[in-house]
Amino acid sequence: MSRVDLGLPSDWETIETWLDPEVPGPIRIIPIEEPMILKNPELPELRDYSKAPGDVFWNIFPFHYPNCMGGKVDIGQLEYYVRQCWPDWTYAKRKRAKEALDRLDGIVPVALQKELPGISCRNAESAVGNGRFMTDAICSWVKKGFPLPRLCNVLY
Repeated sequence: MSRVDLGLPSDWETIETWLDPEVPGPIRIIPIEEPMILKNPELPELRDYSKAPGDVFWNIFPFHYPNCMGGKVDIGQLEYYVRQCWPDWTYAKRKRAKEALDRLDGIVPVALQKELPGISCRNAESAVGNGRFMTDAICSWVKKGFPLPRLCNVLY
């Protein structure tokens, strides 16, 4: 069977360019046929989604901080649930559960002794370009109760 039978070009150099990570691939722009409908039109549109918005924006943006964060772990109850799920879990899940229980029992020391700061990084160019819709989606997640602490660091 030849490359042509497979639908590949007879010129091997063309195929090599497809496999070369240094050669940029074709960019397909798919036009949006319908305008996106915002779920949270009450949020003001920002001029620049690459910079942090001011207090006016954050006073309108909803917030949801989870209740009951922290506290003690009922190790016996956790062990019960682990035993119930153990037969259905993969090796990786079993290993992670055992490590967690060993740390809670004090068998293995906990690696982190203090809270780590949040990670900040710049948004992807596409997220900045679609900032209005990204912000709208995150606002919807917050309204549904997903905990997103340190939201300023997540968005900007």
